[in-house]
Amino acid sequence: MRRLFRNAIPLLITIAACAPLRGADKAVDDAKAISPFLEGGRVTLARIDLTRIDVAAVSEKLAKLLPDAAAEAEPVRATAQRVHQSLQKAGVKDLYVLVSLSDLPQEGPAIVIPDAAGIDIKALEEALSWAPNRKPESIRGSIVVASPRVITRLKQLAPADHPELAEAFRAIGDKALQVVATLSDDDRRVIEQMQPELPAQIGGGPSTIVTQGMIWLAVGIDLPPKTSLNITIQSKDAAAAAALCAKLAELQPIVLKLAGGQGNPDLAKLLAALLPQVRGSQLVLNVESADATLGAAVAAVRPAVEAARQSASRSQSMNNMKQIGLAMHIFHDAQKKFPSGATFDANGKPLLSWRVQILPYLDQKELYEKFHLNEPWDSEHNRTLIAEMPAVFKSPGSRKGQGQTVYREMTGEHTAFPPKNGVEIKQITDGTSNTILVLEVDDQHAVPWTKPEGIPFQKENPVAGLAGQSAEGFVTLFGDGSVRFIPSKTAPDVWQKLLMIDDGQVLPADF
Repeated sequence: MRRLFRNAIPLLITIAACAPLRGADKAVDDAKAISPFLEGGRVTLARIDLTRIDVAAVSEKLAKLLPDAAAEAEPVRATAQRVHQSLQKAGVKDLYVLVSLSDLPQEGPAIVIPDAAGIDIKALEEALSWAPNRKPESIRGSIVVASPRVITRLKQLAPADHPELAEAFRAIGDKALQVVATLSDDDRRVIEQMQPELPAQIGGGPSTIVTQGMIWLAVGIDLPPKTSLNITIQSKDAAAAAALCAKLAELQPIVLKLAGGQGNPDLAKLLAALLPQVRGSQLVLNVESADATLGAAVAAVRPAVEAARQSASRSQSMNNMKQIGLAMHIFHDAQKKFPSGATFDANGKPLLSWRVQILPYLDQKELYEKFHLNEPWDSEHNRTLIAEMPAVFKSPGSRKGQGQTVYREMTGEHTAFPPKNGVEIKQITDGTSNTILVLEVDDQHAVPWTKPEGIPFQKENPVAGLAGQSAEGFVTLFGDGSVRFIPSKTAPDVWQKLLMIDDGQVLPADF
């Protein structure tokens, strides 16, 4: 699933950047173009006009709305730009993206290019090289790009009529991104039989509120340089439309509570702005200038997104630390001691860091053998290897440049990294489960990963002037290989006990 999501990112950005020129006279043509590739009554698709994509404008808008994520998004933007340009070079003007539940998650969506004339198949294959196991094939006068299994299914498909598609496309009108979704009659019957009542968590009520309230859903979005939003939900009749609208209004405080947003006015404002109005048998939402709504959406979800990013970053960092800890223990098994803070030449000059020493135990023996072990970290040769820092030494939360690490050690007497030799486990008399080996610190204290420079241990207040990648605390590796998150507010005397290997002091019972 992760690979599918990563491979789909460039296409999703491309979809988000498009602005197809549509009109009511084109709705029937749109429906006819895609209907041969649809079966049954359930439909989920997006239509794109590649000739009107502006990836740069979308990227600029996103960078303004999410400045903290701009650096991370740059590789994705560059890939989307490259995919867009290569598709156009192949002659692709229009395409559809079809999503079938039967194909997810293994197979992914299918891309249908309705007009095969003038398409350079070889150039198209090159344009889609980022999507493995996807080869274009001609089916019913269109070009389909999908996995072999989906290709086989579509070739054997008995096409079904979808008269509702033209109506849905007509409702979308001239919008950037066009998305249409429908339920089949079988879907409605199964829902009504298996779930006659909606869950109490969302206020209950008959499931017909949904099954009769949404015959089809059409969404149209204009994106930078113009932003607007149009949502149309076709219901069975006016009564069904009114019932669905009432349920959506009833859900707003429930969503607010579930999202923990009672104290988030931006989220409350956003939910209110997105409540559609009943117009006959339809629910309609039109936001002609969506910049304010988009800004409100970003402001509303920013706390949750930031919390999710921090959680994911912490989880990945803890995994890095676990790998480092395992390597240190394998090193100890081989060398009968943990690595020292540095290797030294005959004159006692520090040469290379402990991170270089454990490379062979991180499946990085080839990189280890590239080093001139008798030269310092910044020698003419060894300096060239800084850029080859293994990913395990890169904290996902750090914004420091290539070759910089925030996984640091405290150095000094009675620490796990004394001035010269590495320590043996038997010397850690306080217990390996009570002794910190490595901390993840803030970017201000990052160093080149090969540099043998520890953080001097200050007994009175060991973490004074330090911070973790999270303002809440530090990811830490302990002598037994376990990884824990230590809050910044932890008292200095507790930090002192954690960082000393043989002080004989007992940790607080609530630690």
